[in-house]
Amino acid sequence: VMTMHSQYKLDFMKYFKNEKIADSLTSNLVKVFNESTETWTMHNKIADVLRGYGYKGKIFLMPNATDYKKPDNPDELRTTSRKKFDIKDDEKFLIFVGRLVHQKNILFIADVLKILKENGQKFKAVFIGDGPDEWELRARLTENGLDKEVLLTGRINSREELSEYYCASDLFLFPSLYDASSIVQIEAAAHKTPVVFIKGTVTSDTIQDKVTGFLAPHTTEGFAKCVMDILKDENLLKTVSENAYRDLYLTWDDLTDKICERYEYLIEDQINLF
Repeated sequence: VMTMHSQYKLDFMKYFKNEKIADSLTSNLVKVFNESTETWTMHNKIADVLRGYGYKGKIFLMPNATDYKKPDNPDELRTTSRKKFDIKDDEKFLIFVGRLVHQKNILFIADVLKILKENGQKFKAVFIGDGPDEWELRARLTENGLDKEVLLTGRINSREELSEYYCASDLFLFPSLYDASSIVQIEAAAHKTPVVFIKGTVTSDTIQDKVTGFLAPHTTEGFAKCVMDILKDENLLKTVSENAYRDLYLTWDDLTDKICERYEYLIEDQINLF
């Protein structure tokens, strides 16, 4: 049994910057996948990517999960956390959690935030994580005049502290073109924090627009307008927050039962062949 959790060709292109080399390496990798009994991946969109690489075998959908526990009192924690982070009543709190690398489209977020400020949107934003492109992000934020509105915390290892940031936030901005199905979006859902994705991306396949999350265009202007429209519609934002909390949360304990059941089925199926 193989698992497909990455867009391998994008990785090869990043390092070799040559289409032929990337295609050759991807083709060699898929030969290994084609020898498997079946390949597990998280949803249909990433399954399509695998098929596009040339995979001919069987695919079984196995979603991602988290070991985060849902807070017992997320609404109360939201109130106390917003006070702790000094978020005013007329301010929105926007969050990003993940590696600070170009693949996550972090400079795109910085440019979106600039447009929000220019349009009079009152907000604070936080980038939680570290990575090799952090200093480039800092430079872009300064260039965009966002030093007062945006905080970079670095990596946060404390689950309790990260939970406070999730609960305090109104929206998780996640315009990644690279991710297949990020665990942070499940963590966000566990804290009633809906995610804004770029429409058509692989990782956006995990949500339904304006039901369990939001889809925005892949332009800074379009993405920014989408964010502003969401923040103006308090009823929609609350509904989507509750839906994400209800529908997207899945623990590894829950998933382990499904994994064991599938392995047992595959073993039994192989025994019956003989």
